[in-house]
Amino acid sequence: MTQFTSDDQTLALERGQRRPRSWQFWKAGKVLFLDYVVEELLGMGGSSIVYKVRNTLSDDRFALKVPRFSLSQDPRKNRLFFREIRTWIDLPDHPNLTACRFIRTMDDRMVIFAEYVDGGSLRDWIGLQQLLQIDEILDVAIQIAWGLETAMPTVSSTRT
Repeated sequence: MTQFTSDDQTLALERGQRRPRSWQFWKAGKVLFLDYVVEELLGMGGSSIVYKVRNTLSDDRFALKVPRFSLSQDPRKNRLFFREIRTWIDLPDHPNLTACRFIRTMDDRMVIFAEYVDGGSLRDWIGLQQLLQIDEILDVAIQIAWGLETAMPTVSSTRT
C-alpha cells in the first residue's frame, strides 16, 4: 500500500492511473461525515477510488469506495450499481469474502464502507514477487475458490 505523499496527484500519475476529479482526491487527515478520517489512498480503478479511513470514535478502519460517477447522471448505471451493492450486502459472512458494512451518500454519490483487510492486494503481492512458491500460489488460489464458492449462490440468485 502506498502512503500519501505531499503531492497526491503525482502519486496517482506515477501509478499510471487517470487524474481523478478534485472531489475524489482527498489528502490524509481529511475528515468525512464528522467522524471518519482519511488515512491513505488504497487504489484507483476505472469506476472507483478507494481510501482507507478510520472512525475516530471506535478506531475501526474501513475501505471507503467512492464511485467516479454521479448517481444522477445515468439511471442505468444507478440500477446496476444498486444491484451490485445489494448483492454484496447479501453475501454471507466468510473469511475469504470482504464484507460491505454500510453505505452513505455524499453530495450526489453513494459511498461504500467495506471491511478493511490489511496486507495489500493480490496485485501488490504479485508485483512485489511475494507469491513465488507453488504452495503459496496454490494456497491463495484455494482461498479465492472458497470465497467464490460461498458467493456464487447469492450472486446467481440476483442475476435471475
